[in-house]
Amino acid sequence: FLLEKRKKRNANMLLPLHKFVDGVVGLEGLSRGPGFVFLQDCGAFDAAWKDALLRYPCVAGVFEATQHECITEWLNNGAREVVIRGGVEDVAVIGSQLPKERLVYFVEDLDSLKGVLGMDSVGGYVVGDLSHLDVLEKSNKSKIYMMLEECEDIGGYHKRGIDIVSSSVDIGQGLISCLRTDRPDGLYTTVVTDEYGVALGLVYSSKESLLASLECGRGVYWSRSRNNLWRKGDTSGAYQELVRIEFDCDCDAVRFTVRQRGDPASFCHLGTRTCWGNSGGLPHLFQTLQSRKANAPEGSYTKRLFDDKALLRNKLLEEAQEVIEAIEEQDPNHVAEEVADLAYFLFTACCAGGATMEDVNRQLDMRSLKVKRRPGNAKEYRIKAAEAALNKESNF
Repeated sequence: FLLEKRKKRNANMLLPLHKFVDGVVGLEGLSRGPGFVFLQDCGAFDAAWKDALLRYPCVAGVFEATQHECITEWLNNGAREVVIRGGVEDVAVIGSQLPKERLVYFVEDLDSLKGVLGMDSVGGYVVGDLSHLDVLEKSNKSKIYMMLEECEDIGGYHKRGIDIVSSSVDIGQGLISCLRTDRPDGLYTTVVTDEYGVALGLVYSSKESLLASLECGRGVYWSRSRNNLWRKGDTSGAYQELVRIEFDCDCDAVRFTVRQRGDPASFCHLGTRTCWGNSGGLPHLFQTLQSRKANAPEGSYTKRLFDDKALLRNKLLEEAQEVIEAIEEQDPNHVAEEVADLAYFLFTACCAGGATMEDVNRQLDMRSLKVKRRPGNAKEYRIKAAEAALNKESNF
């Protein structure tokens, strides 16, 4: 019964509290565990937080439900959720204007809780009173956050589908309390992926290795052959920067998201990017471009593009035009060919400009969180500029 309830609620375990006035310092470490960081006592959105929200999943609060503009700005700039308080009518209004699954209600008294429960205007609830928690659990709502100064039973709350919000709970100990394993050696099966979601290999974690990894911010696992900690890269130089540790829906498998480093940046002892060979597609393309930028062989066309901005610009114009022409022909294979060509030049430009594919992915994720949309109409001055450039090229 408890397992079924946890599955239905899909709790993340812990939301570490971080005071808004303390700024972005410390967010990286807090975001390495499952769940979001809870930004406490937030004010009006400040542009200084924009990059932080790109990198670290955060919940912002607590706002009055009448602060529509402020709440919208936080959501529009990447806050995963916003915590609101206020009367039933005010909550109903903002719940009708913004995605309710991203609004979390801060419960202050039983009457307002019952009123908001009856409207279904928010996606979750933050409580600090056990009597309020009892009401919410009986209502079978899908998202419940419990604010506690201290908690020695995060795993127990997790089984009930409840996330703990606290500034004093250790992320590593909380993670361990939620995990389970049926292995005789007590280890946890662990999938290691890069920042693009590509699986690098399969390893095993222990309680000790999980705590060590969170503490040092690197990929640390358990070596079954040596029966001790395995700090990836200490010998080979192919170390890993830890981005995040998460567990799966059944809490019996762990995923490490890392940035693989080294020269080459390989996970496998055979020198390949992954234990299944080298990766392909866009991640492989970008890794190759980064390699060419750092150390290109003689006669490299990619190096020529890095050095000749005019050539890169003209190739982008040319390939974009060819994509348009291929679309008009309605030949899927031709479209794929031309889009692949354009992708090469686009990512070359990305690499030349100092951005990474991870940066691009973050921007895409940010756009999916927008609650205010532009019309998306074509910009006439851009169209005219492109046509002028194409006409100039055709006159040579």
